[in-house]
Amino acid sequence: MSESAETSRSEPQAQGAPVRLGLALSGGGFRASLFHIGVLARLAELDLLRQVEVLSCVSGGSIIGALYYLYLKRELDAHGDIPSERLIELVDEMERHFLSVIQTNLRWQTFSNLRANLEMARADYSRTDRLGDVLDERLYRPVWNGDRTRPIEMRELRIHPGGDPSFHPATGNAGRRAKVPMLMINATALNSGHNWRFEAARMGEPEPSALERQLEKNILLQQAPYGCMIERQKTMPLGQAVGASACVPGIFEPFPISDLYPNPLDGMFSPDRLRVQLVDGGVHDNLGLEALRERGCTHYVISDASGQMLDQAEPETWLGAVIGRSSSILMDRVRELQLARLFDANPGRVAVMHLRHDLAPLSVRPLAEGEGSAPGKRPARGCTGYRVDQEAQRLLAEVRTDLDSFTDVEAFALMADGYRMTSWAFECLRMPSQWPSFDPSAVCRLWRFTGLLEKLEKPDAALTRQLEIACDRLFKLPKLDHRVQYAVKASAALLILGIVVGLTELYQGMEETEWSFEQFPYDKALFWLLVAIGVYPAYLGLRYASRKSKGLRWLMRPVGWIAAAGQICLAPFLWLLAQSQLRLFNGLFLAQGKLETIGLSSAAAGLSPSSAPAATAPAGGGRSERAA
Repeated sequence: MSESAETSRSEPQAQGAPVRLGLALSGGGFRASLFHIGVLARLAELDLLRQVEVLSCVSGGSIIGALYYLYLKRELDAHGDIPSERLIELVDEMERHFLSVIQTNLRWQTFSNLRANLEMARADYSRTDRLGDVLDERLYRPVWNGDRTRPIEMRELRIHPGGDPSFHPATGNAGRRAKVPMLMINATALNSGHNWRFEAARMGEPEPSALERQLEKNILLQQAPYGCMIERQKTMPLGQAVGASACVPGIFEPFPISDLYPNPLDGMFSPDRLRVQLVDGGVHDNLGLEALRERGCTHYVISDASGQMLDQAEPETWLGAVIGRSSSILMDRVRELQLARLFDANPGRVAVMHLRHDLAPLSVRPLAEGEGSAPGKRPARGCTGYRVDQEAQRLLAEVRTDLDSFTDVEAFALMADGYRMTSWAFECLRMPSQWPSFDPSAVCRLWRFTGLLEKLEKPDAALTRQLEIACDRLFKLPKLDHRVQYAVKASAALLILGIVVGLTELYQGMEETEWSFEQFPYDKALFWLLVAIGVYPAYLGLRYASRKSKGLRWLMRPVGWIAAAGQICLAPFLWLLAQSQLRLFNGLFLAQGKLETIGLSSAAAGLSPSSAPAATAPAGGGRSERAA
């Protein structure tokens, strides 16, 4: 064992003192999910993954955290225990299955079913519901049972080691070699601003501490066991819970839960019952730390692949940009305070892996008289302490957080980064004597992503180009494939030429008919332009008024009919667009991100057809609890 590893174990836990390891998987879309896989792989190698007793997940962390939990449940239910080598195999199976599913492009899979597109016209079904259905059908259900035809329910997730129905992790983990973790899927309730938590036994807002009770003035939507709820809330699907946790505001509609609570708020026209509206858990706690603290964890492992605020040389000053930048500053400050509080309260017992780890910030002094506008000096490019090139690490920190396809290069680079960083973070952690000994510098297994470990330390131009394009949300394929780039440019040139020719012919026709400006119906054009501009504000005003007055609520019905008709008209177009993306462009994009493009062999990395269960094609969407 290395000297650093010995040092990390120099202060063992007191004899008999309780030890509870908590693992937090942050939000950050599929970028976070892939980074977390590397962390899980290294924890499995170090035999620390079997020590995790609380698993707290947010957004992209919820997507992969729920998948890992299902693999673990399947094994523990059947055998009661899981050897360390078998756990490594499970993480490997999970990585293969997860990557095979997300490379089908789940963002466009949400629109690939015409029936589901038509169902989105209903008031009780949205893109958030559809995302939950796709996650359930393609990602989760094949692990549970490939022949299952109904969604996996949250109340079915309790682990019964060896078939023991009386087991509970809070009391039964003592003395077990493989701990049974409690799964926490975190969302945010717009009603109260609190953390909303889905668990295997219950859901709702956790009980605040005594100090929080003194400071908190908003309502508390208490947690309750599923068995005590009304029938349609007992069957909360796992996919929908994960969808609510990953429901990014402004991109996905809030996920509602109706008829679960009475309405305690005063108001002349207030409804009798609350309608809980849930959004991304990252709005309240993007790291998922609160669940670990509330469950009495003594040691913390935090895998943080969330988006951290970047520097700007000249910030935009228009209203929307200032609001967005201010929100980023606020979120960044909250994250820093959370981590600072955790480190202060638990010295030597916190390991954090985040995407800007060991990237020193620039320090710039003011210009002196006569210096002019000389540019500031950047530090010399080198490697981080975990042996990843600093520029490559900066690019990995800016990889997109979409729920679209990720190529082999993008995915394995993020996994390798999380893997390397975990080894480094654990070198300075004081380990309890109850945990197994390990050497953080040892590489125990050839994972599919280990070929990227050396590449990330000394990236070449090919890998750097792939990572630069991975940061983009749009037009990634034209940047990777010159043929597509030429086709796009040619199409744009033909379009511009067609517009020029059309305008020329129109102008010539106007000259022949002695057309004049007075003939143009500018008054009608102005009228319809004003109507188009005022439709959305008018809709918001009408919606607000209908909530305040029962007499105006009937006006929202024709508005809802118009919106439903628009969605029905849009459904075939979205289906055709999804089919073109999935059948043509997705395959071309993945081909440009094979390991061969950066000089590695896919065969050497074990990229043969996966032994993971095949994902089933999604059928039409299910139904969530929404009021019409």
